[in-house]
Amino acid sequence: MTKFSSLKNAIPRKTKKERSQPKWRRDLGYGTLEKHKDYKVRSRKAHQIEEQKKLLHEQIKNKNEDEYFIDMAHATKTDTGTTVIEKIPTMKKKKEALNNLKKTKKEQRLFVQQNAEKNLNLLRMKLQIINNNIEKLRRGLGFLEVASKSDKKIKHKVFLKSKEELETFDPVEYFDTDPLLLNQTHNRVKRKTLAEQSVQAYAPNAGIDAYTTPATDNATLAEYKKLEKLISKREVIEKTINDIEVALQLTLSSDKVEKIERDKSTERKNLKGDYSDVKTVQFKKERKR
Repeated sequence: MTKFSSLKNAIPRKTKKERSQPKWRRDLGYGTLEKHKDYKVRSRKAHQIEEQKKLLHEQIKNKNEDEYFIDMAHATKTDTGTTVIEKIPTMKKKKEALNNLKKTKKEQRLFVQQNAEKNLNLLRMKLQIINNNIEKLRRGLGFLEVASKSDKKIKHKVFLKSKEELETFDPVEYFDTDPLLLNQTHNRVKRKTLAEQSVQAYAPNAGIDAYTTPATDNATLAEYKKLEKLISKREVIEKTINDIEVALQLTLSSDKVEKIERDKSTERKNLKGDYSDVKTVQFKKERKR
């Protein structure tokens, strides 16, 4: 018989299945059929509630009303006469509250960072569009752009014979050109050429009237006005991008900020011309690894 024991185990047996929910009962909305393990969980929970209620009833029955306990110092009575005890938070609860606060701060920082990055991407895209439009207008107008005051100072050595000539030296007369084209070393047009040809020069900081040739039609003047509006709009967007980047940096590294103060002498004016929103931020020194 021992020879055929392995063969007996190899024969597939019928699997025992638990009773399933009848279709008519499932259609009535009774849900899944409760098994014995589900009943055990429900029964254990019900017995725990009963035992807890029994214990509370015994405590109320044996309570001494004249006895003092520490929670009385934090107890208050409502209008209905119910006594409410404000429990002192334990160290564990304090730590949990602190962790929750840190978690919420982290979530807030993440939310601010995501919004700021989204706004920055939109503003940078808008700035790119404005830059392309400015470049297109400049190519269409075909003017010679003059170097502004903010550009790097151009050095040009001129050798003179005496000190008297140095005192009376006039670069406009020496180069025989317009004052607006003085810093334009690559193409300093002579006055004679300016008189003969319709060469236009435009200074970004001088306004729309800074042309060497006053005779311009209305369409060209409108184009220059449009260009000036685009340039001023670009300045506003660049300032907004800078402000958002600084605010984002302050939000992400608020613990590294040493002091924030307003400084009129070192900071630039805002677009309105006052110092109302100009602040100097000083970060704590960190050792570079």
